[in-house]
Amino acid sequence: MLFVLLAANACSSWSGTAEVGYAQRAVRGDLALSDTGSTSEQSVRSAFGLGDDRGAPYARGRLDVGPLALSGSVMSLQENGEGVLQSGFGGLVAGTPVASDLDVAIGKLAAAFDLRLGPVRVQPGLAMDVVDLDFTVRETVLGNREEIDELLGIPLLFVRSEVAVGDFLATAELGYLDITSAGDGGRFLDAEARLQWTPVAPVSFAVGYRHLGIDANGATDGGQVGVDLTLSGWFVGGGLRF
Repeated sequence: MLFVLLAANACSSWSGTAEVGYAQRAVRGDLALSDTGSTSEQSVRSAFGLGDDRGAPYARGRLDVGPLALSGSVMSLQENGEGVLQSGFGGLVAGTPVASDLDVAIGKLAAAFDLRLGPVRVQPGLAMDVVDLDFTVRETVLGNREEIDELLGIPLLFVRSEVAVGDFLATAELGYLDITSAGDGGRFLDAEARLQWTPVAPVSFAVGYRHLGIDANGATDGGQVGVDLTLSGWFVGGGLRF
């Protein structure tokens, strides 16, 4: 009976937000691909000609059901460039002029429990980042190519904090996982800070910054992959509360 009453109370007190906007982000770091078991990471800037700021739309939503806060977001980045390999990349040798194509899509889901500490709301919980990484490198002369095509599901320990002042809501989110001790694995960081302004309910506007870091190694169909990348930048958007 108590469970039924708690569930009924939660379902009767719910709210949600939906937001869309524009994000400008850049990829930084190193990549490696080897079919010999050992990897030599090289800069995505000098070796592949990547790292410029790129803009793309994003979408996010949130549903608060009683003390439970559920949220989700999607973003992407597409870029191509030209460079010269600093070391071997799969079957391509060092010094080879190459053209590269990078396509990254990232979805994030989070579930957190709302705790109120005076004017501050703290929401610990769990998150899942789903990263779809498709990276292709082609020789500019002969056309030989190598590809990294990986779909990663990354569970994260997650915490969100919120402070409301008048029409403004400041939010900080942090997700982290370290599984380097397990051999093939890595460290993953997803951090975001945002400021939301609600001049007239239910309309709101938001501006913020997000940083995603992946430092991982693992086996793939094409050999051994090393990824040490950051994807970060600012965003601005607007939404509705219902």
